[in-house]
Amino acid sequence: MIISNGLLSFINKAILKPKREHVLAFLANTKNHIKFARTLDHEFMNLLDKSNFKDSIDINSSNDLGFLYCSNGFSTETETRIGELYGQAPWEGGWLIVNLSGTFAIYRPDGKIDDEVFIELQQSIQTENL
Repeated sequence: MIISNGLLSFINKAILKPKREHVLAFLANTKNHIKFARTLDHEFMNLLDKSNFKDSIDINSSNDLGFLYCSNGFSTETETRIGELYGQAPWEGGWLIVNLSGTFAIYRPDGKIDDEVFIELQQSIQTENL
């Protein structure tokens, strides 16, 4: 499983603080990647800060690139357009699509098509002292 910088950034901002380190520990160890993937079936929903949920986002007009992560341990090997990833997402099993910057994601728990959520995080604006 490829752990992108976008996924790490997303986890750092979207997961509730009490569980954040636990999830990051899964991602830090290759042997535990499958444990992270398995959370995508159901548990992952309870880890998310719901204040970042959006009603909908036009994914087909997005030129953003990202990665797809599935509960069966599959992940895309290359950066792919979000709209294409959405079309590749399986009907069964939970999955997560995250853009490269980690500011946007789509999550669907296993068997919960109606529970698909769109997550949009605010990009942090860095200013320089002149």
